[in-house]
Amino acid sequence: MDSQSIPPLLSIAYFPPVSYFSVLCRHESVFIEAKEHFIKQSYRNRTIIYGANGKLSLTIPVHHQQLYRTPIDQVKMLNDGWKKIHWRSIESAYRKAPYFEFYEDRIRNVFWTEEEYLFSYNLILIRTINSILKNNTHINITSKFELSPDFYSDIRNSISPKNKFVAQLEYHQVFSEKFGFIPDLSILDIIFNLGPDAASFLRKS
Repeated sequence: MDSQSIPPLLSIAYFPPVSYFSVLCRHESVFIEAKEHFIKQSYRNRTIIYGANGKLSLTIPVHHQQLYRTPIDQVKMLNDGWKKIHWRSIESAYRKAPYFEFYEDRIRNVFWTEEEYLFSYNLILIRTINSILKNNTHINITSKFELSPDFYSDIRNSISPKNKFVAQLEYHQVFSEKFGFIPDLSILDIIFNLGPDAASFLRKS
């Protein structure tokens, strides 16, 4: 079977990194893991943007009661004002980006969606970004956990803040004159900087 026809199995992620959407955009269909247990220090509740002082990590706080024995689709987010902090950081980071105003309203509206569960919230964001990219990849959700799945190309833990990203085509970033090019940031970075060219860039990355 052609490797491009084997659907990737991805973890859920909060405004996933460029490498995540590069995988998603190059396949007709992907699956997102809904039944694994939560893994801390991962993109499941974290995104990384390019702020005025370099990399800036934004983390969604979650309820910790029995967290590591709870399926990811049952993990609840805390309602402690994090959205206001995150959106303010996103605005500050990308206000001067070429396409921020073009996409601002749509992304802000979905960002402020009232949703209790981390998985459902992130899935809404991912599907919205997929639509913004005008990408036709079909996004499926798993119904059971498999440690070593046969049907998928398992990359659930391959895309992680802990893994050093090796190579990526460069593009202009708002603060690149201060800190140089930073690869594999949040998908927001490429959307706000490249706009309608983001999808073709992702397929080449």
